[in-house]
Amino acid sequence: MKLLTLVSALLLSGSLFAQAPQVFTYQSVIRNNSNQLVSSSPIGTKISILQGSTTGTIVYAETHNASTNANGLLSLVIGAGTVQNGTFSSINWGNGPYFIKTETDPAGGTNYSLTGTQQLMSVPYALYAEKAGTAVNGTPGAQGPQGIPGPIGATGPAGANGATGSPGTPGAVGATGPAGTTGQAANTVFSTGQLILTAAVTTYTLIPGLTQTITVPANAKVYVSTNGGFQNAGTGTTYAAANFAIYLDGTASSIQRQVVAANTTGIGQIMSQWTLSGVFSLTAGSHTIEVRARDAGGTADANVAGTNDLIKGNLTVMIIKE
Repeated sequence: MKLLTLVSALLLSGSLFAQAPQVFTYQSVIRNNSNQLVSSSPIGTKISILQGSTTGTIVYAETHNASTNANGLLSLVIGAGTVQNGTFSSINWGNGPYFIKTETDPAGGTNYSLTGTQQLMSVPYALYAEKAGTAVNGTPGAQGPQGIPGPIGATGPAGANGATGSPGTPGAVGATGPAGTTGQAANTVFSTGQLILTAAVTTYTLIPGLTQTITVPANAKVYVSTNGGFQNAGTGTTYAAANFAIYLDGTASSIQRQVVAANTTGIGQIMSQWTLSGVFSLTAGSHTIEVRARDAGGTADANVAGTNDLIKGNLTVMIIKE
């Protein structure tokens, strides 16, 4: 390795008007003996702070392993390297002079072959100025005499009370409303699973969880409502179709609906919704109400209901006493 020429400069990190950090920067331009820049190369460096003279006591030492940039510039942060001796923050910068000694290994190791020493002038003394900012305050002066209180302002006049209005005439007692109905009840259940409709599902099949068994009193009607998600399981420009029906005691009622979910060229697995409702006059006693579905053709399979809130189905049954 050819002998390197080292040009160095010290730059202050921080401001004299703010709290100074316990570091300062060091920059070197690295050139070879042909005066050419040594660019983008690892450089091993040892930095020592000497007190008193160029051969004085080493109060602090650290090592760095950094690389030059494309312009041959090596930048180090003094006080942030690998400590070899002393404590950087404990240096009393007011007890100088101080000198900085640099030892460099162009191969990026610790075989330092280039050494230089120069005096630190005013650069790190912002750190000394920071310590000066911790000086003890002087004794506070005596408290001055209290000023004369100002006069109390006059109390404003009280406003006159308004006249009390005459009591209004009591209103007439309203008529007694009709007696409320008895024996009413309402309940909602949700789907507990998903019904997958393929071309083979040609008979009405129970949607998992959408069934209720109720006891109907005499002189009552039953209101049934159901809805839920119906999704095209295919991709591309396919469509799925299904028939939905409310079943009473195993027999399809007249409340039925066909739903279609068709994909577009840009959107697949389109979701539609079934909605059925009706009022039924049932005999007194126990009755089972179900929601069933079957495939109604199309070019894709379909998913009916499920446990996800976006597609979940529900069945609400209300008993209304007449």
